[in-house]
Amino acid sequence: MELDGRPLYFRVMRDLSDRITNGEFPPDTPIPTEQDLCRQYEVSRITVRRAIEQLVSTHLLVRRRGVGTFVRRRSGSAKALRLFGNLQDVLTFDQSLSYQVLSRGKARPPRQIQAAFGTAPGEGLYSIHTLNLLDGAAYAVSRFYFAPQLADIVAKIGMKDERPPVRYLEQLAGIRIESGEQTIEPSSVRGQAARLLGLKPGTPVLSTFRCYFATGHRPVEAVLVQYHPDRYKFDVQLLTPGSVMRS
Repeated sequence: MELDGRPLYFRVMRDLSDRITNGEFPPDTPIPTEQDLCRQYEVSRITVRRAIEQLVSTHLLVRRRGVGTFVRRRSGSAKALRLFGNLQDVLTFDQSLSYQVLSRGKARPPRQIQAAFGTAPGEGLYSIHTLNLLDGAAYAVSRFYFAPQLADIVAKIGMKDERPPVRYLEQLAGIRIESGEQTIEPSSVRGQAARLLGLKPGTPVLSTFRCYFATGHRPVEAVLVQYHPDRYKFDVQLLTPGSVMRS
């Protein structure tokens, strides 16, 4: 496999995704066993499991208890587009942004977060639940989760300014963030999140899963965010090879 600076599990996940997309594994057929994949990619079983969990969480694969892991048959059509960008654009301070902490402490993460950190089902992670404000108005609801070894440090994060939590980790733990992954997809807002954003339950919103990696490709923070549809947009500039990006 190419050495592109990304975590091992990500490279396995991307290659498996390409093999599925190219028809090597058609819908409703099983993928190779974990043991076979370990041999093919020359990686550990933990790495293979993380790659598979990511593909399960993105609905490309489905686990069938006692049978194996199969390529999911899509009921409709969906297209996934992978883009690469500048991490600093995400982490840049914006003085118009602030956080209101709603709760913090150990919590059981959803499966997508478990896969990101490679934790066992049911294992708790330190979490911070926030209402994100833009010029004082609610624009997003976030749930931050942190690597288990950082729990004591995260407990000291004050969240008193516009800095995202990962910037506090860099300061307090001496961590250097070298890469990140982000998935944006549509969802509907419900329950407490709907009330906090001032929206009717079921309102369509943009949801983001973002994971940050430190030196050595160690996941240190993962966050799930739901954005107010009138206060957040995502712009992408698409270029052909050789084109110059406009500022």
